[in-house]
Formats: sequence, C-alpha cells, structure tokens
Amino acid sequence: MAKRFEKVEISTNAEGDPVSIKRNGGKRMTVAIHERWRLEDGWGGDEEKRCYYRIQTDRGSVYDIYHELVADCWYLDRIYD
Repeated sequence: MAKRFEKVEISTNAEGDPVSIKRNGGKRMTVAIHERWRLEDGWGGDEEKRCYYRIQTDRGSVYDIYHELVADCWYLDRIYD
C-alpha cells in the first residue's frame, strides 16, 4: 500500500540531503539514502523542478520524498510498507 503527496518537514545536512523527516507529530532519522533523482519539466509554461530521494528511516520505513525547488517545500510522495 502507498500513500501519496503529503507536505512534510525535512531537516537537511550541509549538502542538502535529508537527515530527518517530521510528520504526524513524530520525528524519524534518515539512516540511508537508497536513490536520488531529479525531475525538471517546463511543459505548458509552468517550470517544475524537483529533487527526489528514496530514504530509509531509523524505524525501518522507506519513503520517497521530494524537494520542490521553486517553492522550497518538501513533500512525502510515497511510503513503502
């Protein structure tokens, strides 16, 4: 099962990589970044730039999160269970 597109609070290190995720009143630490990829789409005149991360937390959960660069917001895209 997967949940999608929820705004979350992310803490990053000096390189901009996520080190923790805060959601639903709890904070989880990132123990691994399994994948990184970037999406840039200017179709239709709306520029969209996102940096995606597949992270694993200290509780064993795996999340796909992304940083919406233009708006400077972080979102939870998917939870793998």
